[in-house]
Amino acid sequence: MRMHIAISRNIYGIGTQLMLDIPVHHKFLLLGAFVGAMLLLDLRNPPRKRQRWQSYSFLLGVGIAGAILGIANDLITSSLSSDYFIYFKGIEPDRQFLKNVLTLGTQAGFSGAAVGGGILLLCKPKSKPIQALLPIVKWPFISAIAGGIIFGTLSHLLHWPQTFGDLDGLLTSAQAHRFHTVWLIHIGLYVGALVGLMVISIRLCTTSKMN
Repeated sequence: MRMHIAISRNIYGIGTQLMLDIPVHHKFLLLGAFVGAMLLLDLRNPPRKRQRWQSYSFLLGVGIAGAILGIANDLITSSLSSDYFIYFKGIEPDRQFLKNVLTLGTQAGFSGAAVGGGILLLCKPKSKPIQALLPIVKWPFISAIAGGIIFGTLSHLLHWPQTFGDLDGLLTSAQAHRFHTVWLIHIGLYVGALVGLMVISIRLCTTSKMN
């Protein structure tokens, strides 16, 4: 069990540290530079074919929505079990703990949602404008929230699973229970988002083939 936890913490800790080591404003500067370069390239196209600004605006909006969801989720779950973020995510329990938790939630939420938005753009029928995605883009977010609530509730009520036990005595039984509940909330969030995205993507691809 101790080796299992050490491996999990090492894997997630490295990823977490990589995300936290690069200042957020540097990441947004790089993103802005990339978007700006793509928009300049798009100016070479005829006015009627310049759609990249719409695509990037869509991705930015979806990414911001994902960041908000990530912040809300990690703010709630870190209050339920700080141990999850300390022992599983590898965030140090110092004065920067909450800031690092929220930074991680912001970056994970933004990047995940932006990738999902990109998939929707790829699946969108060419005959339809980007605005056609606006009424349906909310469903992966709704299914993500529903998945987190359902998985977390089942874990809390059934006291299942207990994969990591009490972390070899590091946690009390109550702390271990909250640890696993938060773990399942995150899994449910990812599963719900993935299911919602797959359903919408398949629907868009089917519509595209029919057209």
